Amino acid sequence: MALVRENDIRPDQIEEVIIGVDAGGFHYCEPVSVRHYPRNAVDLQFSIPYNVANVIINRKVSFEHFTEDALKRKDVLEFLSTKVRSWIDPEVSFDEIGKACTAARIQIKSRDGKLYVKRVDHPKGDPTNPMGMEEIIEKRFAKEDASCLSGLMAGWCRKKKRPCP
Repeated sequence: MALVRENDIRPDQIEEVIIGVDAGGFHYCEPVSVRHYPRNAVDLQFSIPYNVANVIINRKVSFEHFTEDALKRKDVLEFLSTKVRSWIDPEVSFDEIGKACTAARIQIKSRDGKLYVKRVDHPKGDPTNPMGMEEIIEKRFAKEDASCLSGLMAGWCRKKKRPCP
């Protein structure tokens, strides 16, 4: 998501997205018949290619993107099936203590020939890269729930003795 936001990359500017993962993570990229053509909400949750396509199209990740309704989003599914591919990237491998790596290297090739590359060693939400309260609330609640959101945020701010954003 950072690569897309930092460079303000829009879906219509993209020629191809290449996701590099380690052999363990590749399980979430294959088989293409499932990861690129999800059949149900669970397929959406466990597809790295879908998650990348979703972030590019929606510029965020939310619970609403992992529902049966999300399976009807032709813009995301078309982008996923035509622009996203995955591979086992030798530069993304098991870490020094032998645990499976959660890293990925994303390359976005634009229509005008630019190449954007970013490696993420610990995705947002990983214990080494935790989400902040604002991110958790934003991810959990839709914009329609703004009153609930502001109430939760106010309660969190009081508890942490911080000013509310």
